[in-house]
Amino acid sequence: MDQRTSERTMRELRESLLKAEAEKKKAERKAAAEKKKAVAEKKKVVAEKKKAAAEKKKAAAEKKKAAAEKKKAEKKAEAEKKNLERRSVLALREAGKSDKSIARLLGISEREVKRITDDQPGDK
Repeated sequence: MDQRTSERTMRELRESLLKAEAEKKKAERKAAAEKKKAVAEKKKVVAEKKKAAAEKKKAAAEKKKAAAEKKKAEKKAEAEKKNLERRSVLALREAGKSDKSIARLLGISEREVKRITDDQPGDK
């Protein structure tokens, strides 16, 4: 009976050991899966940060481009205004209007009228 008890105890110990090893392997697989999941999540966060940075950079570039286009349009509008003003002064001068009346009609100074008429090519 002593031998049977020993064998049973040995069998129980082996089974217990096998069960413990199986649980250990299961825990290791679970830990590896969790680590893999954490690494994937970290990669996802890094990718999202890179994407956000790229979008921010793109928005800044678009803003800079829009500002440059606005400045260019303002400069063009100013040049067109000056050209229209110049043509108007010359046309009114051709029509026989005085510097004072031209200045009053166009809402500019007499000095500006004189400058425009003095800069006219062909007078020099």
